[in-house]
Amino acid sequence: MFRNILVPLDGSLVSEKALPLALQIARRAGADIRLICVVPPAVAKGPPHPGLPRNEKTVVDLVAWRVRQAEHGKTVSTSLVEGPVAPTLAEHAAGVGADLIVMTTHGRGAISRFWLGSVTDELIRRSTVPVLVTRPTDNEPADAELTKETPIRRVIVPLDGSPLAEAALGPATALARLFGATVGLFHAVPMLPVMLAEGAVLTQPAADVAVLDELTRQAHEMLNRTAERLAADGLKVQTTVVIAERPAVAILEQTKPGDVIAVATHARTPAVRWFLGSVADKLIRGSDVPVLVVRPTGKAT
Repeated sequence: MFRNILVPLDGSLVSEKALPLALQIARRAGADIRLICVVPPAVAKGPPHPGLPRNEKTVVDLVAWRVRQAEHGKTVSTSLVEGPVAPTLAEHAAGVGADLIVMTTHGRGAISRFWLGSVTDELIRRSTVPVLVTRPTDNEPADAELTKETPIRRVIVPLDGSPLAEAALGPATALARLFGATVGLFHAVPMLPVMLAEGAVLTQPAADVAVLDELTRQAHEMLNRTAERLAADGLKVQTTVVIAERPAVAILEQTKPGDVIAVATHARTPAVRWFLGSVADKLIRGSDVPVLVVRPTGKAT
């Protein structure tokens, strides 16, 4: 599934921290690497400092050279484009046939300072290409890190029973296959209101407990149906159902090193339940493990 991987760069060391993960996937998938730098129109009008030439192309070309040196035989292409950053990245990814974007979440580039932070949020709402967001651990990438292998042992997929949520399964299972990882299906049953009685003692009506038990039973059935289908396709699968007041926190509490979270995001309708949209944003901002964000093809929200 992953044959053409796009890595956005902004001239910062932090943005380059996406490269080891992107290359790790590319090695297993036999994918090509595309490096892109988008220069916002306001920045493109002149050099970043008086008397200094602009050097975006030099930076991108240098990174491409490093990748070629580390990955002999790997096809690496570069692009330098001007425009509004998130729309330009989304349009470019679709135009070149990219099937995965790998990028970091924060930092400030010496060149264009463009996509980190809020632009990442905008990109995942616009891009029909899955976006794999990773959080760097330090600011000192070295050439040796380009060949670094970080195990991916489990891909966690939150599901809520909607077809939209299951849109994450395609990219998630493709990633799991590359690494021989387990697919962890996850559902958070929303916690029911708790009644206060007898001073500071919290109790819950029996009727509410019965409803909660039924919701939990249905959640297990839902995940088990999907698990059986994936297992029949040769994947290792585990299921987890928890009762939680805050779904994003519940998901993050499940993660450990070697995990990736894969989540769908797109719509704002009653049929689309708890984790879409704002929960995906919370996962990206709060997760210490990579987050794969999938927005099904359709009109951007």
